[in-house]
Amino acid sequence: MADLFTLAQAQSSSIKQVRQITLDGNHHSWKVQISGSDGQEYQTRIKSLDGDASLDDIKGEAINYLTGSEHYYVPVTPPVASSTEKFTDNIGDKLG
Repeated sequence: MADLFTLAQAQSSSIKQVRQITLDGNHHSWKVQISGSDGQEYQTRIKSLDGDASLDDIKGEAINYLTGSEHYYVPVTPPVASSTEKFTDNIGDKLG
């Protein structure tokens, strides 16, 4: 993220997606995708909030991320995962 947002710019941005990440059934973090008011897309992972965080809590952390407040950190680039459906001609085959 080259330039940080002003508070007004961050507040004009919008949430595209919020995902709760769990590991072994326990809350780990929140992954937030943001459509920036500058037309760019941003993504951050919020580890400072509990699993029962409100949407307002998440929005506040997203604003912190965009404005570079004390909670800002450079997000880790996640690995790229994909899946491909296989053996589609055999759907319905008996297992035995």
